[in-house]
Amino acid sequence: MNAPTVEVASGPRSIGSQGAAVRTQLERMQQEIQGLRRTIRAQQRPDEEMKALFREERERDSKLLASGRNGDKVGAFEGAM
Repeated sequence: MNAPTVEVASGPRSIGSQGAAVRTQLERMQQEIQGLRRTIRAQQRPDEEMKALFREERERDSKLLASGRNGDKVGAFEGAM
């Protein structure tokens, strides 16, 4: 039995320079947020501060990911399967 064929929106197996830049920026932002989480936990600050940080992270990540070449696309992308 043949495997199903999936059309990949990203084309060739390279994420390109814009994709690499977005990935680098996302990773940098995630490291920053993780440091803030550690600080909040270590100082035993209120849960509301952690929730606010999660909301801020979701908003920033969503904006960043939507800014990419395929940010407005829905479907199967390389690495999704």
